Amino acid sequence: MTSTRIISLDIETYGAVLTNAWAQPLPPQTTFHPARAIATDGVAQRDLVVTCAITLVNPTCKQEDLSLLTISDFEPGETIVLNLTDTTTHATLAAWLCHAHTIIGMNLPFDILWLRAFSPVIALALNGRHTLIDLSVVNFLHSELRPERSLKSLGPVLGTHAYAEDKSLKGGHRYPSPTSPDLQNYNAQDTHNTVLAVSHLAKRILAEYPGTDKLSPTSIAHFSATLWSTIRMSEVGIPFDLQKLQELETTLLLHTGVAINAAAGGGVLIEGEGSAQSQREFVDRCIEEITALHPDFLSHPLLTYTDKKKNISWNSENRRLIASHLPDDHPAQHVFKAADSHALAQKIVSSYTYPLLRHKRAKPTDQNSIAIPIPHRPDRGIAYPTWYTVPSIPKDTGSEGGTIQARITCKNPAAQTFPPMIKACEASRYKGGSIISFDLSQIELRVAAVLSGDPTLLDAFNNGEDLHTKRALAIFGPNQKPEDLARNRQIGKTINFADLFGASANRLQRSVLDGSGLLFSKTFFEKIVKDRYLFFPTLLSWQHSLCCTAETDGCIQLPFTGHSRTFTNFHLDHNAWKQRHELKQMLKRNGKSMISEVLNFPVQTTAGNVMLAIQNHIHQSLGPLSHPNNHKQPQMFLQVYDALYFDCPPRTEGVAQELMRNAVHDVSYHGLWNKLWNLTGHYVPLTYE
Repeated sequence: MTSTRIISLDIETYGAVLTNAWAQPLPPQTTFHPARAIATDGVAQRDLVVTCAITLVNPTCKQEDLSLLTISDFEPGETIVLNLTDTTTHATLAAWLCHAHTIIGMNLPFDILWLRAFSPVIALALNGRHTLIDLSVVNFLHSELRPERSLKSLGPVLGTHAYAEDKSLKGGHRYPSPTSPDLQNYNAQDTHNTVLAVSHLAKRILAEYPGTDKLSPTSIAHFSATLWSTIRMSEVGIPFDLQKLQELETTLLLHTGVAINAAAGGGVLIEGEGSAQSQREFVDRCIEEITALHPDFLSHPLLTYTDKKKNISWNSENRRLIASHLPDDHPAQHVFKAADSHALAQKIVSSYTYPLLRHKRAKPTDQNSIAIPIPHRPDRGIAYPTWYTVPSIPKDTGSEGGTIQARITCKNPAAQTFPPMIKACEASRYKGGSIISFDLSQIELRVAAVLSGDPTLLDAFNNGEDLHTKRALAIFGPNQKPEDLARNRQIGKTINFADLFGASANRLQRSVLDGSGLLFSKTFFEKIVKDRYLFFPTLLSWQHSLCCTAETDGCIQLPFTGHSRTFTNFHLDHNAWKQRHELKQMLKRNGKSMISEVLNFPVQTTAGNVMLAIQNHIHQSLGPLSHPNNHKQPQMFLQVYDALYFDCPPRTEGVAQELMRNAVHDVSYHGLWNKLWNLTGHYVPLTYE
């Protein structure tokens, strides 16, 4: 065995071949998680992975010496392809994995997840100790806007490699068997070309982003730990009480029937043939009543229209706006409530219960979100979402995911957007176990305090003040009834968070209406926007400096992790800022204000990285990867931006609490949070519930 300790790795799964090693037909691959493949495609564990290619990387270096400079020198060396249907090759692959300290690949979580599910021997070698360098991450660090995100599409763009069209697995092409020379050649090209692309992009980062933290040792460690975290959560999956899910769906479908009857009693069809016309006529009658008192209602900035015919939309936002202009005892109020109940029930059934219990409602062949029953606990099911560390395409499936705000995301199911009713159906896979969650407190506001140094924010967090109550008192006055103050505090909370992103008066009006059902005048919110400078003067000055950086540099760079965001053709109306302290958008991209994107990026991205630092610390504290159904320690199964969820075996809740406590302490005083407040000179504590 040579001295190189860095390898490039890629696998081919059963979807690449027509038959297995025993000439038995293999099913088409419809899913991209090994547990789902066994359950829904009916493939045997021994057939999950058919080949694995390894390319040796030169020159070698120590694990602790990995950096942008060393990566830019990488060159592909010898390549071997192992036919994993021959079980004697498992030990060979495991030996290479044990020898290597760094693995390079494209969408490595996929390869590692499948290899661990495929072979216990290989799983032991892939236990979380390797540094992972993923081409999707390197590509993202070089250009977060580049549309090419697969190995096949990147080659021609970078000028590093190309694939012959007739050897592509796209279009349903499958090789005859695992021993096919064309398959092995294809597999070998992937590992070789990945090294070429990673090295090329590192060279370009070195030339185009000198002095930044892109692919610094801290950046490499952060992304490697995050990739391992997504692998762990992918293996663990999200546990559900299947009976609760079924009962919830039955109840929701009953609610839709009640809502349909209630709306019909008010003269409106909200489902089926003729419903669109019935809804339009009902809205027109309501508008006619409103315009008698408010002649300018049809020009209300919150009123939305259909794209084609420009009719007033029958959506929840419009219904809420119309209802706010009608008396509380008006008959339309009951119709709108019924329509909202119907829409909510149908949304939860179509988006969540149906896919979790069976398949996507409109696509019976898609079972990628199904909660698979546990063999020894048929009342429990596990859903296995696909996790995305950066915007990417997993294994050329064409399904894109991920965000540019450093938030890891998941699809199939989209567990981070589960409504409370679905969350209530989550249940421990362990007999006597429990689900426990931890929420970081106001992390985005705390990040804004540290980055901007705004004294109002700093004082509030360091002195234990309630920012949201303070804002409510400033807006609505000191003499408020307790019940009014509770409601107004929520409005203050909405406004405080909206300040972070320069929300306009119109946007504030909509957010408060949606959250509280109260419609305040636009003048009311215009005053709030103008008063921002009085409430958060240093925050506003920092926001202005961000916009100036985006305008002059066309890019905002963040420290430590190497994240950046490109802003092309960005211009700020500086006079408008000086006169009214209100951010004016000069350009929109995809209908979104670029001003909001500029202000959003450093806050949300840093908040996401802080949560990832905590999550990664917890996973590293849990030790090497073990079996996902380990009954001795809590299993983290979900991250929802500012919250972590654990499935705890009996009597391990205290372990989860200690893991969270230690992680927050370490990140606060030794990790990313400590680095941030040392860099800025501004400190606020991290707290959680």
